[in-house]
Amino acid sequence: LQKQVGMMGLLRRAWFTSFNTDIEFVERHVLPATLGAETPRNRLEYERLQQELNTRKIDFRVFCDPRFLETHRIKRTCIPVHGIRPQRAWNGDKDGFSRHSLFHPKVIYLEDCKGHRVIGAGSANLTVSGWGNNLEAFRFFEVKSYRNYKEIHSFFDRLCEAADITS
Repeated sequence: LQKQVGMMGLLRRAWFTSFNTDIEFVERHVLPATLGAETPRNRLEYERLQQELNTRKIDFRVFCDPRFLETHRIKRTCIPVHGIRPQRAWNGDKDGFSRHSLFHPKVIYLEDCKGHRVIGAGSANLTVSGWGNNLEAFRFFEVKSYRNYKEIHSFFDRLCEAADITS
């Protein structure tokens, strides 16, 4: 992630999806990697990360299955975490989703201020195990066509609609 962010200009969007999400991992590792910052060591450094996110006006979002969000962790920033239920995002049973369906995609969408867009997909959840301990695969691809961009945006539009937010 850090390498991919380093190859881009100033970020405008950083959207993440995950099944299992550890908010402490996101704030301690994913957020600093997105900002090109060091790992925070204290409350003041978490506050600086939040201020940097706000100053740069980066739209940073996490979408995950709310049933697998590790809620026992302490949240130190105001980054939005949106719980997604598949039946709500994909029209319920009509598309084969029920209240027992799980939100399982692992996708990262990055967009910089110059319009350079990258999509990443793989098997790693936003957890220490997913990015550090397990054998997982993750790959980034440049979004080259407008058609692909529209498909990616359509996916995230559905998530935003399911979370009652605007994209």
